[in-house]
Amino acid sequence: QTNLKTKFTGRYLRLLGVVAVVLLALGAFSAGVGTASIPDIGSESVLGWLYFTGGLFVFGGLDLGTPLGGPPIARAALWVAYFLAPAITTTAIAKTMLMMVRQDSMARRRLNDHVILVGSSGAANAYAKAIHHSDSSRLILRVDHQADLEPRFDEARFGRRLPLLRGDVRFAKTLEFAGLSKAYRVIFFTDSDLVNLKGAWSSLHHFPEIPVAAHVIDSALLRPVNRLLRSQRQQVGNSPVPLVFSTHRIGALHLYEQFIHPYFESTGYRDVVVIAGFGHYSQTILELLCAMAEEELDQIIIVDRAAAKAFRQLRSDVDIGQLDISTVDGELEDPDTWLRCREKINMGSATPLFLLNSADESVNYKVAMLLRAQSLKSKIFLCCFHNTVFAQSLSLELNVEVIATEELLSQALCDHYEALTSVKS
Repeated sequence: QTNLKTKFTGRYLRLLGVVAVVLLALGAFSAGVGTASIPDIGSESVLGWLYFTGGLFVFGGLDLGTPLGGPPIARAALWVAYFLAPAITTTAIAKTMLMMVRQDSMARRRLNDHVILVGSSGAANAYAKAIHHSDSSRLILRVDHQADLEPRFDEARFGRRLPLLRGDVRFAKTLEFAGLSKAYRVIFFTDSDLVNLKGAWSSLHHFPEIPVAAHVIDSALLRPVNRLLRSQRQQVGNSPVPLVFSTHRIGALHLYEQFIHPYFESTGYRDVVVIAGFGHYSQTILELLCAMAEEELDQIIIVDRAAAKAFRQLRSDVDIGQLDISTVDGELEDPDTWLRCREKINMGSATPLFLLNSADESVNYKVAMLLRAQSLKSKIFLCCFHNTVFAQSLSLELNVEVIATEELLSQALCDHYEALTSVKS
């Protein structure tokens, strides 16, 4: 309350100063005071006087020259306006800069034995919750990676338990602002795998005693990175390396253990699985099915805009065994796509399982409606990030089972953070 009162008083005084400058200058000009550069300024209109008065806040009258003519008291008033206007401008700029410097320095003084969490996605937010759940007294500094931005603490989050720093984490200056040298643990969790990996290796290069984790989404990148880590451990011995992880792998494993495998066990026959949407997460699920459920499956169908191309790329890098896997290229929201998919299903006693896993949740809802409209007997798992009231209402209406990724990750991310804390610093 005291800070608000002080801030209000300061703004009020500056406003009074601005009003005083305008009145003094206008009064002097109307009284016939001229200047060295514009002797007949008194003949200008009021709009002209306001224009010249505004220039006082920037140039302090240097562009107008010294006051000339008119009554002595009017000249004195213009001299006062000359000195007062730039003083107001300088004070406002200095206060703003001082506030920024103080805010940054105060925030940086708070940073000690803290967790640096780089990233602003929903999954990164879930990791922040996991850290708080496992280590509630630990200060978490959120870093919002923004390319080519100078590091700056967010004033709205200043002083809170989750302070926010914005900046480009590829720059050493940003990590310096984040208090990297005094950090407890560092987690790179942006949407860019390369930013995460470069940041993790850079952090360990400068401070090898601080354990670092890096999130990688792309399975095609994750596999060679894991090979690099194994090679580095063998060659360098005890030299620290980042703990590289993938929420897609974590989520896929929990999805299989909690939903898919129990469903397979309940059917009593070899199942048909249709995967709608074939992004990185779905590709990870397919890898897992090939590795753990080959005996449970009769057929897998992948449906996506470019399903065949994505599957060829995955197959070139992953051994998928002898499973019967086919693809359907088409827009997920197009009814014709699902008619063509239906033609590929081995129609028998098996009830096909549809796994709706598009990155766009609204598409998953629309596909569920299309499938129910086609009256095909099926089991539907609809994936979304948050388990909302709307999702539950729709699940009852369409007879689908909603699977919230956030819930799958909740305990897994707690386990991951605890594993990171067990790494010796």
